[in-house]
Amino acid sequence: MNIHDFFYFLGTPLGDLVKRSVELLFLVLVTYMVISEHQRERTRELKYLSLAFGILAIQKFVTALYLFAVIYSELPFEVLNYAMPVIENGLEIIGLILLASAFIYPYYKGNLDKLRASIKISIFVSSIAALLVEAVWFIRLLESPGMSFNDFSGNIIFIAIKIIVLAFPIIYLSFITIAEFKFMRNLVVAYATYLIVPMLQLVNLVFFTNTSGQIFVAQHPFPILSVLMFTRIIYLKLADKATLKDRLKLSEEKYKAEKELSKVKDEFVSVVSHELRTPITSMKLYIDLLEKGKFGALNKKQKRSMGVIKEETNRLVTLINDVLDLSKLESGRAEIRLKDFEFGKYCKDNLHYTLAKQKGLRIINKVKENFIIKVDSDKFRQVFVNLLTNAVKYTDKGSITISAAELKDRWEITIKDTGIGIDKSKQPRLFDKFYVVEDFLTRKERGIGLGLAIVKKIIDLHKGRIEVKSELGKGSAFIVSIPKDIEKGLGWI
Repeated sequence: MNIHDFFYFLGTPLGDLVKRSVELLFLVLVTYMVISEHQRERTRELKYLSLAFGILAIQKFVTALYLFAVIYSELPFEVLNYAMPVIENGLEIIGLILLASAFIYPYYKGNLDKLRASIKISIFVSSIAALLVEAVWFIRLLESPGMSFNDFSGNIIFIAIKIIVLAFPIIYLSFITIAEFKFMRNLVVAYATYLIVPMLQLVNLVFFTNTSGQIFVAQHPFPILSVLMFTRIIYLKLADKATLKDRLKLSEEKYKAEKELSKVKDEFVSVVSHELRTPITSMKLYIDLLEKGKFGALNKKQKRSMGVIKEETNRLVTLINDVLDLSKLESGRAEIRLKDFEFGKYCKDNLHYTLAKQKGLRIINKVKENFIIKVDSDKFRQVFVNLLTNAVKYTDKGSITISAAELKDRWEITIKDTGIGIDKSKQPRLFDKFYVVEDFLTRKERGIGLGLAIVKKIIDLHKGRIEVKSELGKGSAFIVSIPKDIEKGLGWI
């Protein structure tokens, strides 16, 4: 049997039965896949897809059953001609309306309530049109019992509705980018393939008064091709979703494991840091006793050595305190106690300015003496000291300016220096723990990168935000914003 004979076979009642049976098989398969997925994830898209493929499957089943009865039964089924064409076309149109809406729904840019309403209206109008066509068709059959529905003028109404229903998703999907919907091209091709059938029917009806056998035969492969395409798209979408779920589950497991590991690490760091405090306290005690000469007088070299030991011990104490503070802040155990903090008075003559003066830097304090903010004063002092220490550390000459402003919804504190500045590429990681701007091998200043991480955590506790403005060679400015209404907060920029 060559290809021409095969197509002509499809034009016979038996060939039509085979075609409808194959279409039914694939529609039942895709309906089962979609309904199974809808049981797990009840979305509107899957609901419409379940109804669409289910109705199309019912349509193919009814048609196949009718054809089977006509071919293999001797019972008079001519009476079904009064209803079968309208039932077949009506079910197909409703299925196509739902199918078009299902794929568009997740990417629809307008009001979804209006889309749902338009779907219901489209189905209602199509149903009314089918009933009217059925009424007229019934009358025409009574007048001309042997008339074919393809020659009936009401057939053009069904053809027109199908063209409109199928053209709508093709036009709409053409405006959706591939990034938004990865199966867009495949879907457009599937709709266009299905659209070929009513278009050929329209051509046959208008130009050949429904007498062209070649056009009639040419219609046969397109419905099943379209069904196969839709089946493939659904399969790919579900497989894609399953892959994403597996990846999400794996990511969640990794996150959980990393969280547990981080918790163990933080607990370890906290325990070790606490244990280090005891020997360091003893070391500091004996350093003080040695400096005071309790164990005998020290010569100049010994005094210089004791000075280095004392300085390094103090640095170690600061490091341990930073680690413990950050561990507490990250664990969620830290709480804030809000009260009025006289920030203006605190800035007036701060002991921490001494280090700046030792480096020959000028402190410019623009904060009014009566400037008050509502914060956890102990923790906010730590924010100020850490930012000031950083400014002094990375400024060799010039000045450090401290300013404050009260705005409508927040207080803003700014510490600006004329130091070396920070490269823009490194600014996003400034508040990461253990991140140091300078290279480990070439940096001049000591530290392990916890100061700004602590600052960020404390400001987060206040529901505030911190940002940095800096250019290499032009200094840096750190702006801290604290909301007046801590419940609303400001969020991180």
